[in-house]
Amino acid sequence: MKKILVAIDFSDVTDAVLEETYRQATVSKGLVELVHVAHHEPALVGFTGGPLMEMEYVSSSLDSERSKLEAFADQLRERGVDVTTKVVAGSTVEEIIKEVDAKHFDLIIGGCHGRGALFNLVVGSVTQSLLHEAKVPMLIVPAKDS
Repeated sequence: MKKILVAIDFSDVTDAVLEETYRQATVSKGLVELVHVAHHEPALVGFTGGPLMEMEYVSSSLDSERSKLEAFADQLRERGVDVTTKVVAGSTVEEIIKEVDAKHFDLIIGGCHGRGALFNLVVGSVTQSLLHEAKVPMLIVPAKDS
């Protein structure tokens, strides 16, 4: 039985990632954990709403992200997959690697946006970084237009 960590970023590739997760979990009878790494920055440059306003914003965002992640988990559960969810805050690559190491996952499934070489050169790629950092196999699901 495999333990599968699935990195969810709520992008256009998420549906394809979930479908591949279903296939992998069905074949391996694996346990799945959907993980979303939250980034909470004020939407406006120069945002100075104060600590209470920022806490309310972050709390509301986290609640929304947890709800979305649970909805995805429910879709998989309805199809017979044993799945849990986790929302963490921080650096995407760092948090995913921490989770993989702490819970001894056997496989990471994630999506690739296919933004192109220039974007990756300037901004970097979470997928590329994970490929370099992960000590377990990864299954990368491409975006439809990649």
